[in-house]
Amino acid sequence: MKIQVHIHPWTEEFLSMMPRYLLERYERSYPGFTKPRPIDDLIRDMDEIGIDISVLLPIDCTVSLGKRMSNDAVAEMVRRFPGRLIGFAGVDPRMGKAAIMELERAVKRLGLRGLKLHPCLQEFYPHDKQYYPLYEKCVELDIPITWHCGFGFGMRHIYGDPIYVDEVAFDFPPLRMDIAHAAWPWYEQCFMTCLARDNVYFDINAWRPKFLPPRVIEYANTVLTHKVLFSTSFPEFPSKPVVEQWESLVKPEVLKKSWEDNPSRFLKLK
Repeated sequence: MKIQVHIHPWTEEFLSMMPRYLLERYERSYPGFTKPRPIDDLIRDMDEIGIDISVLLPIDCTVSLGKRMSNDAVAEMVRRFPGRLIGFAGVDPRMGKAAIMELERAVKRLGLRGLKLHPCLQEFYPHDKQYYPLYEKCVELDIPITWHCGFGFGMRHIYGDPIYVDEVAFDFPPLRMDIAHAAWPWYEQCFMTCLARDNVYFDINAWRPKFLPPRVIEYANTVLTHKVLFSTSFPEFPSKPVVEQWESLVKPEVLKKSWEDNPSRFLKLK
């Protein structure tokens, strides 16, 4: 079984909540990337490259941008393709109790199975104690968090340092977490956290594997074989070369861990 853990539903609703500066920069870097793609395109891409399950990640930027992708839309995509998609919820931590209520609704009523947080777009420090009730709710619901960390076009990077996630991981050891994108350029801090905290993983989304820093491959092949998570970056660039490059860079036993054993443990599929 192959699982990719970090896919945004690149639909019109998702793109409509992105800030204009980000869409313009995406279009300059990846022409055509800002064109909406129906969820059926993702399923076809998965079939072509042999991916069994994709995890869908929405974003809620109600406070910082006045925009969000609805959790109901994500749940509907999952219902359309049972067994192929796992949906995470998006809530805005800065909404306080309303965020906690929406997360509980998304998990208990809609069947979503994790939480996506994007500190750089949502503009919050993960380790701020005012957000701890939200993390306590994640522990209660037994769901993981995927954190955007590191670089983002035009974003406030100060919120994306993985050292803040390390603080949350220390205070919430039962809470499973994924540091997205290996937190580039702070991948050494990311690896420190993954080594120190049993509950923290990292993914390689938004990378063509051949351009990953050598240290990322080194850690994936050695001391963090049990923490690395695979994902393409559909539809940012073609998925097939991503799979082929990853297969050429990591050990065969790491391949299975990265797209089956580790994500299954992170998502509690087994």
